[in-house]
Amino acid sequence: MNGIAPLRDADPDWLHALRNAVNAAGIAVAAARSAIESGDAQRAGHFLDESAGACRRAAALLHPAPADGQTPV
Repeated sequence: MNGIAPLRDADPDWLHALRNAVNAAGIAVAAARSAIESGDAQRAGHFLDESAGACRRAAALLHPAPADGQTPV
């Protein structure tokens, strides 16, 4: 890296949403790990679903759907 923050010019609302999604995924994985360690597979599954949803939200922010009539890159 060249020492310049790569997202310094990013839209603050977009960056906030991205950080929220990534943090939510990490927290859900930690909760799933705890549930697995305590033998609660059902609870672990719930948290893994939550993490997957957070990852989908982050991916959607990083790869927005193309505008009508445009081809995805």
